[in-house]
This record gives sequence, C-alpha cells and structure tokens, in this order.
Amino acid sequence: MAKILIINGSQRKKNTYQLLKRVEQEFDRHQIDFLNVGKYDIKPCTGCEQCLRKGDCHIKDDVQIILDKMIEADGIIIGLPIYLRQIPGLLKVIFDRGCAWYHRSPIVGKPIFFVTTTQVTGTKNAIKYLKDLSVQWGMVYAGKLSKTLF
Repeated sequence: MAKILIINGSQRKKNTYQLLKRVEQEFDRHQIDFLNVGKYDIKPCTGCEQCLRKGDCHIKDDVQIILDKMIEADGIIIGLPIYLRQIPGLLKVIFDRGCAWYHRSPIVGKPIFFVTTTQVTGTKNAIKYLKDLSVQWGMVYAGKLSKTLF
C-alpha cells in the first residue's frame, strides 16, 4: 500500500476539491493524506536563502509540515484552480519555500500528478510551470487531469 499525498491548492472546497475527491476514490486501496492549503498558516518566502546556507527556514509557520508530508509520501497529487493563467498564490508560496529542493531534493524519483480546473484558459501555462518544477525536483511526471468549467 502506497502513501499518497493529495494537496488541494485552492483555499475553497469547490470545483478543484470536488474533482480531487473523485480522484481520491481511484486510490482507495492506498493510504491517503488529503491536505487543504487553506487550513495552514503559510507565510511568503523572504528570499534570504537561509534554507540553502543552513538547511532550514527561519519563518515559523506550517509550510514545513506540508513539505514534510511531501517527503513522507510515495506519490503526490496536486490539484489547483488556474488563476490568471497561473497557479494560486498559496501554492506558489509553498513551492518557493521549498527553494532548497532545487539543489538538494528529498523527493527525487517520486511520481507527481496534477489536477487543474479553470473557467477559461491558462492550463497550458500552469502545467508547463508545474512540469518544470517537477523536473527540477527530480520527480517523475505522471500526467495531468484538466477540467474546464462553464
């Protein structure tokens, strides 16, 4: 049984959340940890690079909890709404705070799958960014599920 981390990158429990819940059903024989970013205290990166120099972040919030869950998981599914042709801010902040992973990734070789929702456009831009991020982290891009809502 694999440990699957599902991250809802939306602060709401609407379209992206509902689609992720349907995806979760497909992994019902695995151990699932479903995380909603809106329930965590997430502060922006200050760009100080302490994580690169000393190996830890000086900011005291919940981001390390999220990053630790990503490390502990065997596979990661990240769901996100597309806002202005890009990923939502809180999700970007989490990725920024994992800056050290660009140089020393603890999640190399893990599969990652993306679930996106949008009402108009922007999926291609967001997926390109997410794929690039995955490669930089050394992850195995396992695909995407994109839903356009009307």
